[in-house]
Amino acid sequence: MSRSVIFAVLGAVLFLVLGAVAGLVIGAVIGGNFFTEFRMFGVQGYEATGDLGAILGGLLGLILGARLGSRIGRPRTF
Repeated sequence: MSRSVIFAVLGAVLFLVLGAVAGLVIGAVIGGNFFTEFRMFGVQGYEATGDLGAILGGLLGLILGARLGSRIGRPRTF
């Protein structure tokens, strides 16, 4: 495996976890204060928006982490 692929996988995993945690917290805050009647996955309010935030944050973190890791792992030419 090339260095670029290894860094892309490591970055994707790291940012997946960070994005999911951040999305969960932000979604729970938004759902607890503004969307208290929102229902999804059989739950309501902050639980539903927290779940949605974790999914979206994890997905966004996965994509951005893979791109950033791939860019960092590229060989540099001066």
